[in-house]
Amino acid sequence: RQGPQAGEHSAGAEASRLGAFDGSRRRRGCHAERQVAAPPRAPRGYSAERALQRRRHQERKAHHADQPHTNIVARLHHRDRDAVDEPRWTNGCAVRNMSSWLLICLATAAALQPKQPRLRTAPFEPRGAPRLRRPHFDGWCARATDQKTGASSSIIVGCFSPGRGRYAKHLVIVAARLRAPDGSWVDRVDQQLYDDCECSLTVTKAKGPNFRFEAPSGFLQVAGSELRAKFELDGVASDIATHTTTPWRPEGWLGSRYTRWLLPCRYEVQCTRSPGAADVAGGDATWRGDALVHAEAQYGSAFPRAWRWIQATDEETTLVATGGLFVIGPVTTRTWLCRYEVAGEVWSFRTTDPRTSATEESAPPRDDRPGTLRVVFRRKFRGETRTLELAATAPEATFSTPLYVPTRTGFARNPGSRESFAASVTATASVEGAIVDERTFEGACLEFGGVE
Repeated sequence: RQGPQAGEHSAGAEASRLGAFDGSRRRRGCHAERQVAAPPRAPRGYSAERALQRRRHQERKAHHADQPHTNIVARLHHRDRDAVDEPRWTNGCAVRNMSSWLLICLATAAALQPKQPRLRTAPFEPRGAPRLRRPHFDGWCARATDQKTGASSSIIVGCFSPGRGRYAKHLVIVAARLRAPDGSWVDRVDQQLYDDCECSLTVTKAKGPNFRFEAPSGFLQVAGSELRAKFELDGVASDIATHTTTPWRPEGWLGSRYTRWLLPCRYEVQCTRSPGAADVAGGDATWRGDALVHAEAQYGSAFPRAWRWIQATDEETTLVATGGLFVIGPVTTRTWLCRYEVAGEVWSFRTTDPRTSATEESAPPRDDRPGTLRVVFRRKFRGETRTLELAATAPEATFSTPLYVPTRTGFARNPGSRESFAASVTATASVEGAIVDERTFEGACLEFGGVE
């Protein structure tokens, strides 16, 4: 049954349905128009706004590629001026902008500051007391030799620190071998320990090593290539000066900043046979005149467990060799370093180099038996094998009493070291078995230290 009311209701429902269909179609049509006007759809995960900003960024890059800016500041300013009205679509973009401006400010400030010289600690300078609680020592040795009479004198200075930024003890050793008026030899050796309050160590930051050590008995001063050591102890006084340096870095690659921390004791040579002067007195014997000076420095935590040392020079040749039994963690190794110079040609031997080897036969002085040392160095150099044989000997009576040496707890002379300034050293240099130089040094220094 269909009545008027039912027909009206049916017509109204149909009109409402048709109107809703037309409105939906119109809405879909408008949305389609907006899709045509909008940029291409961005990859999944990007919003439409972000895709639009991405496209504008590509356009700006293309514009800058056509008109590149040589000034980075102008480029950044131009970019920010174009994008001032655009919203930042990521926090990372703002962070990058801030980082760029910060780097520019830092670079500008660094460029405006006046350039300062780079201050580095010279190898011959003291390292200073460590701030951490660990042992450290700085030591220097200067030895002068007279080629005419064979007289010699040595001065040794040491500073020990247990850590915490201060030194605790200082050591001064003065030794001399002089010719008396009656023609006999006079040997004098004396040593003295001082507290830190009695001494001073001043370092001046300048080019080259510059420092001064003062003690009640004298001073040691180094200023660039100039060195002077003057001390007077009971029975012996020595004044050594030189102004020429011939540095030698004996450690080679092991002395680089990446591996030098492995060594408990470092070794540096300032000069080997530099011309200088000496003024030495011991009892009735005196020596004043020209000399050849050898100067070296050592620093680290302690001396090796045992060591040997030879130093000799003449008018055209100089020799220095040292070997030690080092304890590095659980490993115990023996290392030898040697420098032999003849007529300006230098032969260097380092057993840390795989091409170099050394064999040792030694007998420290004991019970009236002389101290003897024989070392043979071999090295392959530029396709040839170089060999240097050293044979040193000194009477037991010429060796000093035990001298103080640095240990991890301070200076000690049990067992310490013993030195002789009357050693005889024979050096034989050969290439592929053929002898190229052979000579004997008289009045050389031979030292035995520590225990095996």
